[in-house]
Amino acid sequence: MNPNWDKSNPPDPTPAQETLEAELSRKQFSYVGFVKTDGSGLPSNVVTNIVDFQTIFTESEAVGPLMEMGMFGGDANPLIANSGLMVNYRTMAILTKPNTATLSIIFRITC
Repeated sequence: MNPNWDKSNPPDPTPAQETLEAELSRKQFSYVGFVKTDGSGLPSNVVTNIVDFQTIFTESEAVGPLMEMGMFGGDANPLIANSGLMVNYRTMAILTKPNTATLSIIFRITC
């Protein structure tokens, strides 16, 4: 999170963004699966053009103010900030995750 950002209206992502402004936490995906194309959002047991990538941050993980998130591939390492190639980036109004909450993140990619 960039401290100069408007906490309720951060800037939109740009194609030039290659790293997070201030990486707080990083974790591998715990689930990757295809999604039905009928608009239901349900898992598919056949290959489709929609894929969900999910991870869950437990109570002790990613604690603090969150305003951005990224999806990394290539030589990304879950233990090394700014490693790998950022393939997706999103900003959002501030969400402060307390150490009493879990947070599930799903990146849904449509090709």
